[in-house]
Amino acid sequence: MGNPCFIRRFGLIRRLGSLPVLLALFYIVFATPWMGRKNGYTVDATASFQLTKTIILSGDWLPDNLRVKQGYIYSIVYIPFYELGNAIAALNPDIEGDWIRRKCMCWMNTVLTGFTLGVLSCFVRRLGYSKTAQIFVPLIYGFSTLAFNYARYDYNKCLAAFLLLAAVYFCAAFMQEKRKGFLAGCGLAASALAALRLEMAIIAPVLLIALLYPKGTQGERLRRGVSYVCLCLIGIGWVFFYNSLYWSGEVAGGYEGGFQWNPMPGLMGFLFSPGKNIWFFNPVLLLLPLTLRTFYNNHKTLFPLWLGTVGLITAVYCFWGNWWGGWGWGPRHLTPLLPLLVLPIAPVFDQENRSYKILLGGLALAGLFVQFLGAVIDFNDVIMILMRTQISEQELIWQPAWNAIVQHGLVWRMMPAARWDFGWIGLKNYLSGAVFLGILFVWIGLAASLAWALIQNLRRSAD
Repeated sequence: MGNPCFIRRFGLIRRLGSLPVLLALFYIVFATPWMGRKNGYTVDATASFQLTKTIILSGDWLPDNLRVKQGYIYSIVYIPFYELGNAIAALNPDIEGDWIRRKCMCWMNTVLTGFTLGVLSCFVRRLGYSKTAQIFVPLIYGFSTLAFNYARYDYNKCLAAFLLLAAVYFCAAFMQEKRKGFLAGCGLAASALAALRLEMAIIAPVLLIALLYPKGTQGERLRRGVSYVCLCLIGIGWVFFYNSLYWSGEVAGGYEGGFQWNPMPGLMGFLFSPGKNIWFFNPVLLLLPLTLRTFYNNHKTLFPLWLGTVGLITAVYCFWGNWWGGWGWGPRHLTPLLPLLVLPIAPVFDQENRSYKILLGGLALAGLFVQFLGAVIDFNDVIMILMRTQISEQELIWQPAWNAIVQHGLVWRMMPAARWDFGWIGLKNYLSGAVFLGILFVWIGLAASLAWALIQNLRRSAD
């Protein structure tokens, strides 16, 4: 028998060195300096920021005349990051405190995206794929899809992506092992997701059916279903309660447009519009038609859960009047689906088909460049430039000449590097050369150490 305290500590060290944790840490460390430089990117996040500030300063959790659209829970998750901003602001009295605190909201999304990479790695492992897939599928998601840019901004899409993936992952894990912890995890994640984005509660029946699928007595299945439904109703009930207080009971929670009866404009837009289709902004998803059948054959039990989740959320946004998500980079509403959409490319890493691997590498590199263009210039600036020339929002969506990727490329060619929208640029302009180089070397050391740990983890699996 060993020392129980030592065993627990050793177990903690091993978990901290596990692949999902290393991936999450690597992404957070590497992506942090590439956050945007601006105070904020969406006006909807301003109310979320003010709510958190009010809670911290006055202790009033439901202040009058302060209504949020991005989900009340978003402001709650932001509280520790706001406090971090307070600590940083105290060390930098020459910088506006609220600017630092608001930047910590963007960093929160970087951290949440790192967590999502960790969960995605766990999911790939649970599906039985190699460590190569466990590393590179999450990295492709984090750097080669819209996830990279939304991790830099202050939308609630990163939290939605994390909660959606967590709910489906815990559901899939319960289907395999029937552990109560997985059932609770699925219910809590689904409840929080509903509290954040009520329309995403449409997947609740899909998760319920999947949770009832594993064999058991009628009483066991009933307890499963009741436990899950009760957890979901907490999140859904909270939204209706909050909307009754602040939005006159409107289900939309302050968002304009509502639903439309014809889903075809949204469906055609997601698939084919020059300005908002999912393929241009996430090139790696072009592999789905080639890999989906293999994914289905490998996971016939879990495939209905995957398809039902992806299909229903896509459908609900096809019926949404503002299906393109307003001002943003690419099809903003579909961003939370991206962790699930990259899952079917995992089989490519474990196949002998070299052509598929080359194609995957090329598409991933194309995605890196697309995300670079979306990050180097704030999308608001490009949209504003075009609208000042009398280009309408509908033309930005449907006219090929005004494709955002092309327009960002044109503006980038004319923009000096000192104006690029990266945190590194702002830091270099603010700090002395010696301090900046010191921070740069520390960052390189941390990122390189984590990358080396990932490589060693991969090598051990090959031995």
